[in-house]
Amino acid sequence: MVTEVNTPQTVDATPDEDPGGQTVVETQSVTKVTTIQTTWLDDLAAASAARADAALAEQAREDAEAARDEAQSIADNLGDFTDLNDTPADYTGHADKIVRVSPDEDGLVFTEEDDGTSVYAGPTAPANTDLLWYKTAGLGAGDTYHYFTDEDSSQWVPQIVAAPGAQGSTGSTGPQGPQGPQGPAGADGEVYSGATAPGSPTASQLWHKTNEPVGLFTWFNDGTSTQWVQIC
Repeated sequence: MVTEVNTPQTVDATPDEDPGGQTVVETQSVTKVTTIQTTWLDDLAAASAARADAALAEQAREDAEAARDEAQSIADNLGDFTDLNDTPADYTGHADKIVRVSPDEDGLVFTEEDDGTSVYAGPTAPANTDLLWYKTAGLGAGDTYHYFTDEDSSQWVPQIVAAPGAQGSTGSTGPQGPQGPQGPAGADGEVYSGATAPGSPTASQLWHKTNEPVGLFTWFNDGTSTQWVQIC
C-alpha cells in the first residue's frame, strides 16, 4: 500500500519585491511519498479469507441439506413394490412365487419356480402362446389356461383337473397263454387200481383202470376244471 504524507515545511526564500514594493516570502510545501507495509494488511487478508471459507462451508451445508430432503422426498413417494407402474397390483395369491420380466418385456410379473414349464401370471393373456397363463384378475381369476387350437379357431382354455371317474367293468378274458415248462417230479404216491375211479381223488392221484379201455390216469387241474387225464 502507498500512502502520501504531506508535511508542510516553511523555509526562508530570497525576498523579491513585487511591483507594489512589498516583500514576499515563498512557503514551499514539500511532499514526501512513503510506502508503508504494516501487519494490519495481513490481518485484513486473513479475515477476508476466513469470511470466504465460512461462506463456502455454509453453502456446502445448505447443498447437503437440500440433497437429503430431495432423497427423503423420493423415498416417501416410492411406496411399496406393488405401487410401481410396471409391477403386479398386489401380492394376493402369489405366495412363494418369484419375480421375472414379463414375456412381453414391458414389466415385472410373479411366476412359479421354474420346473421346466413356463407360467405367465397376469390379468391379461401373454403374447407368447407357448406359455401357460395363470390369470390373476377378472373372470376366471385363479385358473390356469393353455392356448388350444382346434379345427376352426384358437383360444385360451382353462386347464380342468377332473375328479377320477368310476372304475369300468372287467374286460373279457384273453386267450390262454402257452404251456409253461414241466415242473419237478412229485413225491411217490399210491396207485389205485380198479374198474371205476376212486372217490374224492386228490391232486395228481394215479388210477390204474383195469377194464376197457385199460390205462393209467391222473387227477389233473388245468386252472379252470379238474378231470382224470390218461397218461399212458
